[in-house]
Amino acid sequence: MVNNRISNTFQRLPFRKKLSILEVILGIIILFSIGYFGIYHLIINADIENSGEMQVSSFINNASDYSNSTSDSPQIPLFDKFELTFDIDWHHNKNFTDPNSKYNRINDGSVNPYWPYDSNPSANTRENIASRTDNLNPIEPGVGISVDGIFTAPDGQTITQPGFFFQDYEISQKTDALNPQGKNWLYPKENPKFKIRFSPTQKGTWQFRIRLEDSTGVNTYLPAIDTFNCVTSDNPGFVKVSETDTRYFETSKENKYLNLVGLETLEMLDETTDEAFNTLEEKGINLIKPKWSGSSPDLFGWSKQNDNDWQAKAASITEIPVDHLITAEMNNDTYMDVAVKPNTNYKVSALIKTVGLAGNGSYGAGIKAYFPGLSEDPLTELLSGDTDWTNLSSNFTTLENQYFARIQNITFNTNSGNA
Repeated sequence: MVNNRISNTFQRLPFRKKLSILEVILGIIILFSIGYFGIYHLIINADIENSGEMQVSSFINNASDYSNSTSDSPQIPLFDKFELTFDIDWHHNKNFTDPNSKYNRINDGSVNPYWPYDSNPSANTRENIASRTDNLNPIEPGVGISVDGIFTAPDGQTITQPGFFFQDYEISQKTDALNPQGKNWLYPKENPKFKIRFSPTQKGTWQFRIRLEDSTGVNTYLPAIDTFNCVTSDNPGFVKVSETDTRYFETSKENKYLNLVGLETLEMLDETTDEAFNTLEEKGINLIKPKWSGSSPDLFGWSKQNDNDWQAKAASITEIPVDHLITAEMNNDTYMDVAVKPNTNYKVSALIKTVGLAGNGSYGAGIKAYFPGLSEDPLTELLSGDTDWTNLSSNFTTLENQYFARIQNITFNTNSGNA
């Protein structure tokens, strides 16, 4: 009786008709698509972890940089940049809906945003530090944060792309009494943010999510728009060793040989770094060997220049372990020129350790800010004798028309010992 009622009701429905083959195929495609994306999100949701206190906020992407593409409907060209930008907030006891529970572990110093999270950095633990001879202090566990983008390709391949902490800046040429011939002036603007940059290698629909890990736990963030479509482009792709002749490089698209035209340094170019790269690109130069420290040792090897004591010590290093920091003893010429603005107050700080540091009169190791017209006195107290790592800090105010300050870690009136 019930079955007859259902059958009669169905027969009276106005849309009941014979389905064409095309309609049947279309229905199957729709059901398959629903099933595919349903299964995908089921898998993604099963992989979500929310044991930590961190949360992604102010999330944006760069999809609007490309034609026929918006942040809500990303169309990313093959091998081009898909960039995610966001902040990370922390909430006590994971009270993510309570604004009063929010705090910042970067600002309070409990998280170093430039280090990945490592719960047990075995190469530098206190347990094995005594057996080593490099005199380095151990790295404390759990002080970093790992930020990863998890990207799933159209063929199901999963790629993990590490993120990084990014500080935007303004750049121009400035001259002052410290640099009368002009120098690149790089000054931070806005607050730093986290970024993930990814280049798709397959055309089609990609899915992505963000994974965060620090000492509070692991959290997974699914953006409201968690897919993008990769479309055709003229980008030649990545550089790799040629598969047919290992003496050469080639691009990943169409396996075309890549001719490399190199340059030793940018120092002969009288323009800002960004402008210099544009000039080099116009001239067909695509390989740069830059210098990476204030004393300018080559990136691919050490060199001693101008009999600088720092350089002499650096040049004596014959092997740099991959899990160690590069360290050297400092002398009175150890400094860094930093960009500043005129008539502005700044705080400067440094970690200093002394071993048997002795001298005459008022002596010790401290910090000095040098600029013609500023006081020649040290900014901080002076450390002497044997001291553990000590954080020294002080404030100074820049002068009119001052755009650079030379921050020096120096020793005053010492005759023995090390700092």
